[in-house]
Amino acid sequence: RVEVARRAEAPHRVRRDPTRAVAGFQDSMFTAGELDDATRRRIEAMRSGPPPDPVALQAGLDVLAREDLRAGLAGVDVPVLLLHGEEDAICPPGAARALAAAMPRARAEIMPRLGHAPFLSRPGLLARAVLSLPVEAV
Repeated sequence: RVEVARRAEAPHRVRRDPTRAVAGFQDSMFTAGELDDATRRRIEAMRSGPPPDPVALQAGLDVLAREDLRAGLAGVDVPVLLLHGEEDAICPPGAARALAAAMPRARAEIMPRLGHAPFLSRPGLLARAVLSLPVEAV
């Protein structure tokens, strides 16, 4: 319940203080100890760019709140691999499991000790997972 309330508060935080809201989101993307020094430097370099446009942030949050595309998932008839961090504080792993269950050719891999952005914190793990897909899926 706390997590649902926190997500519902996101649009208000973006309107009040977009820079602080983005920083809070970015801070919650990774688990303690997930980032090695090189990855931390790469992510800090990405953060050092210009801040996201608050109007675009708000529009993105509005789309997430408004749209529900779950009814179309059963029609996704291609291989799908959902890679999800076990300790994702932004989107719970159960969401990946539910998506995988709703698509006929999908599977979810929950990656231990990782947060919301394993593609940033463990790009090699992501590459190996993609390369392990059947040729028809690539």
